[in-house]
Amino acid sequence: MSVNETQTNPVFADCVRAAGDAWGTYTHRLSQAQRSLGVCAAGADVAGTGDGSSSPLYLAQCIRLDKSYPMVVCAQGTMRGEFAAQRSKHGNKLQVCIGDWVIIRIDAAHNMAIIVDVCPRIRAFSRWIGDRRGTMQTLAANITNVALTCALGAQPLCIDQLVRACVIAAHNNIMPCIILTKADRISSANLCEQLERLVGAIPPHVCVYVCSAAAFSHGDEDALIRSFLDDGAVASFMYAHPQVTWGVSAVRRALCGAGASGAANCAGSDNAAGGASSAFVDTSSLSSTAPIVTMFFGMSGAGKSTLINTLLHQHIMDTSRTRARDDAGRHTTVSRRLLRVNAHAMLIDCPGVRTLRLLFEEDGVRRLFADALPQDGACKFSDCTHTHEPGCALKDVAYARIYAQLMGEIADAQTEVAADVRS
Repeated sequence: MSVNETQTNPVFADCVRAAGDAWGTYTHRLSQAQRSLGVCAAGADVAGTGDGSSSPLYLAQCIRLDKSYPMVVCAQGTMRGEFAAQRSKHGNKLQVCIGDWVIIRIDAAHNMAIIVDVCPRIRAFSRWIGDRRGTMQTLAANITNVALTCALGAQPLCIDQLVRACVIAAHNNIMPCIILTKADRISSANLCEQLERLVGAIPPHVCVYVCSAAAFSHGDEDALIRSFLDDGAVASFMYAHPQVTWGVSAVRRALCGAGASGAANCAGSDNAAGGASSAFVDTSSLSSTAPIVTMFFGMSGAGKSTLINTLLHQHIMDTSRTRARDDAGRHTTVSRRLLRVNAHAMLIDCPGVRTLRLLFEEDGVRRLFADALPQDGACKFSDCTHTHEPGCALKDVAYARIYAQLMGEIADAQTEVAADVRS
């Protein structure tokens, strides 16, 4: 066995304990995988893997994906893993993503764990990549929240991408929130204008956080927030839009707070936004012992890694300075990593994503705007496009234009995909 990386990285050591803590929650997955492999379910140490080996099976979680083999953690330690040869030979190579729970075999004569099966995923955040014959790329699995991170500054917010990401999250039963970072780099007037555009495009139950990890680290964030709130236009906006909350501390309470109930409410119990409801999230599959797992998603240079370092109180993720020529952050993160914050929360850092395309997420659009729009069937015509038809129930309703635009975008995208892929 190779040198255990928990000896050099305390975050991975915490992940080992997390795997043990969550054992009771995910035992049923081990049983399912064992049945599919044709072996008996008798706890963690089970002889036989269906491939002629008598090595025991263990439940592990994928905590890092990069150009090397995936890194997994279990109660026995942290190690790189490779797929079982028996699977690869039959053209059934397993695909694993960050956050996946996997069944591994540990052989003392081998320097890596053998991944023999991937457990069923509860939730996954996936996007379409490619053209007519593209595929769905799963960015993270078994997550409860997705933090859509966008940097404030000279460039306007990419509202369209934030809305699409919210749709994908809603489609997959994941709670989204939006974190606007680098608030120390924007004026009060510009901030108010950007927030007006944002809240005009997302429903009220999606929480928005405005923060500055750099100012927080230097102890200046409270003063920065007060300077914004002293502006009359910002104060008036805040009064009208309680879904907006300020500060790194609010982000920490929302994503790293105690108890699994935080997964059902991205705002957290003591959020100044008033506790936005999770109208489209089914919490029946959550366990009181399962940690909240949040994936940070956004474009390169949004400040995801810097914020994660701040939340962890450690410099774990590499970061880069903002480019002077265009006031933009740099692409720094090149691997996906799952990091443990405490007994109740884990964070996933991902490389920046430039494009996001909707294709099969009609249900996500309906779920995202369920509380803000009339129910389906309220229009006079069943094939109403919600643009110009008489008797349209959405014509004069807020978010109707965005709803119609997203549905039209999905319909157009589906016509461009190959028929066999679409079916």
